[in-house]
Amino acid sequence: MGVFLLINMPNHIHMIIMIDKIRCGRQGAAPTISQMVGQFKRVVSMQVGKTVWQCSFHDHIIRDEKGYNKIWEYID
Repeated sequence: MGVFLLINMPNHIHMIIMIDKIRCGRQGAAPTISQMVGQFKRVVSMQVGKTVWQCSFHDHIIRDEKGYNKIWEYID
């Protein structure tokens, strides 16, 4: 599990997140995107001292290397 690319935009962020249950050393289910984004928002809000996030987010599943490269180029 990890963030491979994080780009701060003026009013939003772009991230490529990989969830790999085996690499995490977890026996149970890997965390969901909703759980990961929620934790990220909480940590940033605590550091900033206020909530700076919208309630929702948009996600997209990258299914292959071609899709990964296309999205990497778009957000980089």
